[in-house]
Amino acid sequence: MRIAVDVGYGYVKAINEHGGRLHIPSVVSSVDSAGPDVFGHVPDIYRIDGRLYAVGREALESRKATLAYERDKWNHEATKILLAVAVYELTRDHYTPGVHLITGLPLDHYFGTAGKSGGEQLKTMLEHFRTEVDHVHRPHPAGPVMIHFDRVTVFPQGAASVYSAFMGPDGSIRRPIEKGNTIMIVNVGYRTVDVVTFRTDMNSFRVVRDLSFTVDDSGVVFIRHAVADAFQRLTGRRLSTLEAERVINENGRIYFSGREYDLRSEIHKAKHDLAMRIRDALVARVGDELDFVRSVILAGGGSEDLKSELLKIHPAAEMHPDGPFADATGYLVVGKLKEISASEKR
Repeated sequence: MRIAVDVGYGYVKAINEHGGRLHIPSVVSSVDSAGPDVFGHVPDIYRIDGRLYAVGREALESRKATLAYERDKWNHEATKILLAVAVYELTRDHYTPGVHLITGLPLDHYFGTAGKSGGEQLKTMLEHFRTEVDHVHRPHPAGPVMIHFDRVTVFPQGAASVYSAFMGPDGSIRRPIEKGNTIMIVNVGYRTVDVVTFRTDMNSFRVVRDLSFTVDDSGVVFIRHAVADAFQRLTGRRLSTLEAERVINENGRIYFSGREYDLRSEIHKAKHDLAMRIRDALVARVGDELDFVRSVILAGGGSEDLKSELLKIHPAAEMHPDGPFADATGYLVVGKLKEISASEKR
């Protein structure tokens, strides 16, 4: 079974070849108990290699919540837990022991490591990945599952998004690929913005490496930092990133020390500032070539958050049809094409 997993800094987006999807916050928290609370709420708790964890939305309220925000996130325990849970959940309805995992890294992280590339290092790590997962209250049909991968494909983020923009999950063409055009993917994530530029040939793409890059610390976490800064100016107390996330989810309102604070105007300004920051990065790195781009496809969950602002950054800007799942669905296409290529070589 092909399973594509995009473990973002903010959210995990995963999809299997049967169309099953998972979309959860990239948050993990260790817990001491898996039982229901005094109100009868049964928590969403996993037993992973013998230890109990809350994962995703269940973990958001915990004071022990952990985000994998480091550049080298794949060496973080939380990232490995999120990956294992995603695969566990997406094998519930169509369980088969053999899994082809397709995942990725930000463009510069993928290419930018000395010696072995980041992509090669990640592939090696995932080929040796073994983690046992069980849900305490919703057992898997196969019982506890030892998560491991029979095949691993690692592909650059952003670059995957172009495949899902033009192709279906089975590799079929769903939008004509006209020869000689320049297509730019701007994939706005939680921490990073990946810009990947392609020249098109008949039904194929070629990456223009000089016009492709990652802008670090310019994803939508910029808005969370702006909220934290504004709250500190008003109250003297700084919000954590997770607390700022809750403020945004509550439409910019928060109660503190008996008073309601309304940060909607600060959020609106931060979205505008971030969109202009992305536009400035494009102009600085791409220059006059930007005028020759046939289509700027805005992908990733951050593009959904900034839609009204980002659509103004280029006359040919358009939204990716799969939004937050642009990379995950793209990975699935890449996995299918890899399998077709391998079978043709036999």
